[in-house]
Amino acid sequence: MRIERRGARETACPAACAALVHCGAAQAARYGIIVGMDRNKLQRELARTEKHIAETDKLIADQRVQMLWLHTRGYNTASAKGTLGLFQELQELEVADRERLRWLLQDLGK
Repeated sequence: MRIERRGARETACPAACAALVHCGAAQAARYGIIVGMDRNKLQRELARTEKHIAETDKLIADQRVQMLWLHTRGYNTASAKGTLGLFQELQELEVADRERLRWLLQDLGK
């Protein structure tokens, strides 16, 4: 069975996946795991996620420079701090996604 999460809707179609053995179809869908992806698709998704992590690292670094620039000139940095927090939250989500993809790839290798 293949489960894909598409917003609040779940669709099922025939296919086998090791992730179902570990957590079940409903739980896999709840956590947004796309079950039944082949290794190549997962590797491409992992590469894309790694690229996003690198881009977000740059955004965080640039935002810190911006905050320092504002602070040294006596400007209010509240908005810049909020933006930095959003970038950091995004980074956490991307890292979690990377770990999920690595887990799926490792699980497919068994």
